[in-house]
Amino acid sequence: MSLKNSLGNSSPFGKFILLGFLMALGFGIAVGILFTLNLAFFDLPLKSASLGTLANNPENLLTVKILQITSQIGLFIIPAFAFSYLATSNTIKGLSFNRLHSLKPLLIVFATTLLAIPFVNLLAEWNANWHLPEFLQNVEIWMREMQDTNDKLLEFILIMETPTDIGLNILMMAILPAIGEELIFRAVIQKQLVKWLDNPHIAIFITAFIFSAFHMQFLGFVSRLILGMVFGYLFYYSKNIWTAIFAHFINNSLALIIAFIYGAELSESTISDPSDVPTVIISIIGILLSVLLIYTQRTTVKADL
Repeated sequence: MSLKNSLGNSSPFGKFILLGFLMALGFGIAVGILFTLNLAFFDLPLKSASLGTLANNPENLLTVKILQITSQIGLFIIPAFAFSYLATSNTIKGLSFNRLHSLKPLLIVFATTLLAIPFVNLLAEWNANWHLPEFLQNVEIWMREMQDTNDKLLEFILIMETPTDIGLNILMMAILPAIGEELIFRAVIQKQLVKWLDNPHIAIFITAFIFSAFHMQFLGFVSRLILGMVFGYLFYYSKNIWTAIFAHFINNSLALIIAFIYGAELSESTISDPSDVPTVIISIIGILLSVLLIYTQRTTVKADL
């Protein structure tokens, strides 16, 4: 009996349980293979290398990056393809890897990503200045301590002194997140929610909410939520996962380029001033117009959305 599309008629709840299982299994297998290969051929300090210990062990930076790359492949990319194989009749089409008939959608996506920067920066600054009610002060302290730790770790990771550093960072922070996260959150979760809820706008919002929460960076929650919604609408209207992947890649790559040029301690305000109201207004209008253009460019071929 073939497993292909064997769970195609399962309930939405059952499919989400399956996705969670596949993500946990994929992560375990990928990390297990890495540890096995390391034991057989290398001698990397994998057990002592983690994001949580990086600040105290900066010499393990390369090992941490290898572990992160492996984790992303196991947690996102492999489970997405496995889910599509088990839940659809065409694994590639099930993930919306459709052919781009022109470069126009990618050009629109590129413009959308750039136009979103001032508005996203404004939201990030606003979000960072949030204060929880007094009875939740301990929660706020925990959130800010976590954010400070993440910022310090990011400074270590963004140190790029050699071509290897640059290549690994592009792979770890731009290419793999763009592919893996868009496959899981847009090509799998969003598509399943659209079918289940029969309302694309609610599905896109819920997916973006999950996407932002997954990153566990609460002081940037709102800005990442809006980015997730932009990616979601680009994907939904284009019916092609390549548009969301490209938008995600451009967004992350731009941050890497700025960090490489100006240094890891760069604040987002270097790109644009969040207090520049006219720029923010133009940014919002530009995002809406770009998504509208993607809508007008959508393919007429029926996709599995």
